[in-house]
Amino acid sequence: ERRTNGDTPLTLALSRSRRVLNHRADVDWYENIDIGTGQSPNNDGFINIIQILLSAKTTSASVPSGDGRLPLVLALVHGLGWNEGTRDVYLASPSAVSIRDPETLMFPFMLAASDQRVLANASDGECGWLSAIFTLLRANPSNLA
Repeated sequence: ERRTNGDTPLTLALSRSRRVLNHRADVDWYENIDIGTGQSPNNDGFINIIQILLSAKTTSASVPSGDGRLPLVLALVHGLGWNEGTRDVYLASPSAVSIRDPETLMFPFMLAASDQRVLANASDGECGWLSAIFTLLRANPSNLA
């Protein structure tokens, strides 16, 4: 469901601070949750807000925000770590890697690689973001052309 400004619950959540997004709920009652990506909740026994929203409506990962930005782009520009939900958004809408961000005109892999603030804020460390950049680029190598 969209708000009057065109945002969905997922795009609203992705536009919030990492502190809000990283608030995790105990997963005891989520044991059989399907986040639409064939993945189980995080290995640490917790599920984050992004996973909850994707489990409710996986297709929301392909619905842009009111300003035209896809959820994958929002996750990247707001510094959400690859293993904190960005990976889940990507898996729910892999075609998003081929769509340029309307604000920066960059592909998602470019955003992941170019924003030092995002890289600095990532709790996944270098390997998590290197994996993100590689995965996003490998999904559509023609984005380099």
